[in-house]
Amino acid sequence: MSPYRLQKEMDRNVYEDFMRPEKTTKQSQKRLRLLKQKVCDLPSQELAVVYLKFWEGLSDEAIAKKLALATIAVRFYLNQGLLRLKTLIPRSV
Repeated sequence: MSPYRLQKEMDRNVYEDFMRPEKTTKQSQKRLRLLKQKVCDLPSQELAVVYLKFWEGLSDEAIAKKLALATIAVRFYLNQGLLRLKTLIPRSV
């Protein structure tokens, strides 16, 4: 599957998968919404890797195979995506 098709599929599914109503506090729901928004704002390669890792639960090797990348590239994109999310999401939310 091409990264473009994967991203379109994620765009359709990520809201339902991530924002399913849960019995949580308003603050945690706000944090979840913010996290979802920031994940969707990641560059496409980082978005694909983060989605496949944390939403689909795939291993680095499975992600590499699915996206036709080297395993080291998957780890790089995952690290970059997580670092970007840490800087974009304030701790106080």
